[in-house]
Amino acid sequence: MRLTFIRFFAAVGIFSLALAGCNLPGAGASDSAVQATLAALGATQTALAAPAAENPSATEPPAAEIPTATLEPATEEPTATLTPVVHAITPGEPAGASSLSFMTDFNNWGSGEYPVKAGGGDNFDGNNMERPFTQEMKYRPDLDILRADLYADANFFYVVIKLRDVSAENKQLNGTYGVEFDLDKDGRGDFLLLGMPIAGDPSGLPHANAWTIEGVRVYTDANNDVGKATPMRANPPSTPGDGYETLIMDGSARVGDLDGAWQRTASDGVKIELAIKRALLGSPVELMWGALADDGLKAPEKLDYNDAFTLGEAGSSMSGPNFPLKALYAYDNTCRSKWGFVPTGKEPGICEGAVPQPTPTKVCSVSITVRFTDNNSRWVSSWAPYVTACVADTGGGGDCKNPNADGTYTWTGLPAGGYTVTASSTAYSVTPPSYSFKLDCERMKSGVADFVLYIP
Repeated sequence: MRLTFIRFFAAVGIFSLALAGCNLPGAGASDSAVQATLAALGATQTALAAPAAENPSATEPPAAEIPTATLEPATEEPTATLTPVVHAITPGEPAGASSLSFMTDFNNWGSGEYPVKAGGGDNFDGNNMERPFTQEMKYRPDLDILRADLYADANFFYVVIKLRDVSAENKQLNGTYGVEFDLDKDGRGDFLLLGMPIAGDPSGLPHANAWTIEGVRVYTDANNDVGKATPMRANPPSTPGDGYETLIMDGSARVGDLDGAWQRTASDGVKIELAIKRALLGSPVELMWGALADDGLKAPEKLDYNDAFTLGEAGSSMSGPNFPLKALYAYDNTCRSKWGFVPTGKEPGICEGAVPQPTPTKVCSVSITVRFTDNNSRWVSSWAPYVTACVADTGGGGDCKNPNADGTYTWTGLPAGGYTVTASSTAYSVTPPSYSFKLDCERMKSGVADFVLYIP
């Protein structure tokens, strides 16, 4: 660096002398001065260069260049590697647990025309949707729920959701599948379990083929406003409410109880199996539950979806003024089934099949017929007013009648039981004096008493 500065000042000196020489009077004097100066500078440079050559380590480094701003290629942030989870408990097999409750869901293949219309079952106002279609009304069999079953063992509840079929495009189940649990049976879901597709699972399936916590989330409704003002019934979108607002478990992000909830694809490829620890739900002794399949909104904070839109905004999968689907599409859910209690039928959203129907009282009625003839097996209608037949049950009830013109009479609609039949006449003798019957609906539903009149 020092040498560089000396050379710089030497050059400046030469330049200055040259200027001075040009301005001095007399060319000869100028030339002499310049020559003397150049000679002195040359000697100086020689003297400075000599030590440097003799002592290479003393050589001045090159002058530092002014740094130039350079745009480095963008590099991605290193992906955080999640610590493998050591589980204290894992789910078992639903097939080995007790089947506690199930529901079947309305489903159809559409009308066969284009655009396809659902054949029925879409109840927007009652939050029982049948919308397994894209907004272009393309049918999604991997979103069309056929049936859902609830099982349980000592540690887990299991929900098995059976879909119509795999996707036509990649032959897999591509949706997000879930279960709502309503612990106090008021129509407001309290917990939401979701199994979402997993990117890059080793199985190559969106939902893996072995129990995993990847892609699994559990939400709760801490402020109890799922369903807004009237749970299960449609409310105006302006009604306050934020659905399932609290995330309590996220398997992929390693948040919450990492033994708490799981998912997998069943071996047949058309069922999704979800498992959740009973303790994560507070170990309930009774609850209502319902299944869903979603590849549209996938927004827990907007549930129930019939509270997020008007019917006109949501559209409809059924023929009518709101067809086709608009904001609410690629979604199917079920009614609510029961576990641990006997529904009254007044629970919001309860499946009709979950409500026990009163066993109809078996109406059993029996009959008794009397027949009159004379001792020659004849009957004359004019004899009827002089003949009476009576039937009496074991409780003391009874009835007496004259025979019809043909000599017969039948009591119908009698309750099962024991009966005695007697006959009498004001003009003739009758034999035998009585008959006894024990009638029921299984062995003997009718009795016949034949009486004989002896005509003088």
